[in-house]
Amino acid sequence: MSPSARLSTELVGSWNLYDFGQRRAQRAAVAASVTAARVGLSASERSILADVELSYAAVVGAGQRREVAAVSVAAEQRHLDEAQRFVTAEAGTAIDVAQAQARLASATLVLVQADTSVATARADLERALGTELPADATIGATWGAALPGEDAPLATLLAEASRTD
Repeated sequence: MSPSARLSTELVGSWNLYDFGQRRAQRAAVAASVTAARVGLSASERSILADVELSYAAVVGAGQRREVAAVSVAAEQRHLDEAQRFVTAEAGTAIDVAQAQARLASATLVLVQADTSVATARADLERALGTELPADATIGATWGAALPGEDAPLATLLAEASRTD
């Protein structure tokens, strides 16, 4: 070693005895962020659930209105047949038949509109669920049973709604 070579090491450290509440404030901020994220997720779940429930109710209501419209078409068809029989028996007029035909046409239009409402409501339900329903799926007025391993139908809806494909 040469006489001018020198070796030196230095170790410096510091320890704050008191940080004037900064660490506590950081912990509180992190806890508040976690709570806000949980509340946001909970609000999203409630929003999805409400959307699914409203869409489901819309499908059920549209289906019931369609049933009423179908019954109305059948009734108007019977009235038309009756009016035609009266004309054949010379107990009615052609005006009676024309009026019965008009009522049948009106009832048929309502049935077509009801079919459209059912299809639209079903599409809205599929959108809310985030999945396409089978074409032969029947949507009744009561919630279906939970799938094996699940504790409630809500779990199914939330899983489907939060699925990302």
